[in-house]
Amino acid sequence: MGTFKSYIRNRRHPEGCIAETRVGIDCMNLFSKYLHGSVRTRFNRRSQNNDECEPSDAEIVSLFPNRGVPLGSKKTDPFILDKKSLSQVHAYLLGNCDEVQEYIREHEQEVNNHPQRSKWRKAKNHCQNFSQWFETRALHEDVPYFIKQLSRGPNSVAKRYSGYFINGYRFHVRQRDARRKTQNSGVTLVASTTSFASSKDKNLIAADLTYYGRIVDIVELDYYGHFKVVLFKCDWYEVENDTYGLTYVYFNKRCSQEEPFVLGSQVHQCFYVQDPYDKDRHYVMNTVPRDLFNMGDQVESNLPQSYENEPSEHLMGPSIPKDNGEVLLTRTDVPETIIDVPSKEFVTQQLEVEEEEFEDESADEFEDESENEYEDESENEYEDEFEDELEDESKEEFEYDTP
Repeated sequence: MGTFKSYIRNRRHPEGCIAETRVGIDCMNLFSKYLHGSVRTRFNRRSQNNDECEPSDAEIVSLFPNRGVPLGSKKTDPFILDKKSLSQVHAYLLGNCDEVQEYIREHEQEVNNHPQRSKWRKAKNHCQNFSQWFETRALHEDVPYFIKQLSRGPNSVAKRYSGYFINGYRFHVRQRDARRKTQNSGVTLVASTTSFASSKDKNLIAADLTYYGRIVDIVELDYYGHFKVVLFKCDWYEVENDTYGLTYVYFNKRCSQEEPFVLGSQVHQCFYVQDPYDKDRHYVMNTVPRDLFNMGDQVESNLPQSYENEPSEHLMGPSIPKDNGEVLLTRTDVPETIIDVPSKEFVTQQLEVEEEEFEDESADEFEDESENEYEDESENEYEDEFEDELEDESKEEFEYDTP
């Protein structure tokens, strides 16, 4: 009804206004079906939660996932990245490109040929010198063209966005969240890392670690017109667990400050809830992507499973809990407590409770009956008095009329 009311321009003839506007809308819908495909209409426009790139922005060949749509105005002023940020971005992209993995193994073999160095020094040397070594290695003829362009590094002139939609999430920078009550800057990342306990440790430990942080900046890098990459610059925080297994972070305790950048296609979204007793402690809550639904186990296995905004294939993100309609009446977040009570004492306690409930019910019934009886008696007395008054008045009138 609100839509039809908006069609009214002349309040003296509302039906004519609605009919005229409706005819115009139907004509436009009919004409739009015969327009060229490049003309955007209501039948071919993008959905609100579609993170696929525009055909004009899509690249023929790209070394990184070409997904995501910037939010807000696309006409942003370019800025210049400093040398430290450029080196951090380039090192991270080389380490997360599938086509560069064979060159990474080649450099590790060259570094491991020095037997006098410890494993910790070899790993440190590999991380610090791989970018320079790869730039020299890419000059050989057996290296593909796009790998050579990647080895040059990105352009120092980059674009900055305040929001980005990818993997079914709407991400915004932390500065924008500071002016609102909603949170869209929290990110979580599961990364496979290798580390040493100390510089003297000889055992290299590989594990999957979960990082939590907030987005500081959203940057789009340009590799001199060959391909573009969108990265999130984040502040990562130290992660801890309480006695109940809940995960929380401290915003004043940061970690991994030398690796602040991450690909937008690798992260998932989370938000933080402040502890009422400790203002620096914030508990982590994972979110579910938009337009992603749990269809259950009844879906036929022969049908192709396709979701519009499915999480990235590289990393496992937050999953949707299974819901079969049953409500659990037992808590699983706290340890169970068993109370030993003898059977006789338990029976006597139950009988006492039942007797007290029966006495309370009988007392309430007695009060209700007494109130009803009192109301009935008062009504009968009022009716008797009213009838007596009527009889007296009728007698007096009769005596006055007789001669």
